Amino acid sequence: MVKQLIPYLAPDWAAEGADFNRKFLQKDVAVYEDGSWRFGYLKADPLVDFEWSTFYAPTITEADSPFAIGEAAPPIGGATAAQWAMATKTERDGIVPLAVDFLRYVTAPQNAGRMIAETGTFLPNIKGVDVNPDLREPLRAITEGLGEAGMVTYPDKIGTEQREKIDAIWTDFKLDVVSQEQAAEQINELLLEYADEAIEKNGWDCG
Repeated sequence: MVKQLIPYLAPDWAAEGADFNRKFLQKDVAVYEDGSWRFGYLKADPLVDFEWSTFYAPTITEADSPFAIGEAAPPIGGATAAQWAMATKTERDGIVPLAVDFLRYVTAPQNAGRMIAETGTFLPNIKGVDVNPDLREPLRAITEGLGEAGMVTYPDKIGTEQREKIDAIWTDFKLDVVSQEQAAEQINELLLEYADEAIEKNGWDCG
């Protein structure tokens, strides 16, 4: 089914470094796949001088694929709102208490709510924070559905080296350079390679 989409893609869809966000803003492509954060950016951009809207991906029916169940896939409840973390330098500089105090301040509902609601780019994941009116429907779809535990399959959740190689294999598959079986085997090897590296680096006990 992925290959059936190719005739509808931009001619340079397989080109490395192609910026389709820019192409969409310049009206070179008609449809751009992205997440809820794009809504707020487009709405706030004074240079966007064309009408636009959003829609969910079409439902895959049993007529499309024997693996389909004919139900719409729920939105993925992945990364939401601003994501904060402390760098290693925070501990080296002895400012962990100050950093924690700052994180507590920006994530307090009354403060986080203002930032999340005003930007209108992400769904809230803090109790007591209201959603931006433009994103109420996506939030409803997530909270009333089962969601999708697919974050671990995202290539950005693994090492950079393996991610780049997997992207290339995925492109080769869509270009018929490698078969589905070959692509699956190569990707599996890279995932196992990353797993071994992560286990050794972090000292994980997977026994």
